[in-house]
Amino acid sequence: MIAAFILGFFGAVVIGLPVDYLWRRSRRSVAFVAGIGNAVAVIALVGVIAAGPVLKGPLEVAALVVGLSVGTAAANAAASRVWGPAAHRW
Repeated sequence: MIAAFILGFFGAVVIGLPVDYLWRRSRRSVAFVAGIGNAVAVIALVGVIAAGPVLKGPLEVAALVVGLSVGTAAANAAASRVWGPAAHRW
């Protein structure tokens, strides 16, 4: 269960930081494409983790979802601290 959380957390941070940078510093069209790429990458990450021996039951799936959520929030907070507020709002 802890392994699923850690994989989800670090996966979301590694995927989320470059996308947050693009979202904060690029035009809307580039930010939109980066957001779509982020969604595809997260889905691929979940697929890779699901194919491995980490997810064995519902508690591991819940830990993965919580890890992805916390990792995304951590990446967003770090990006806000380092790169400042977003260039545009939706």
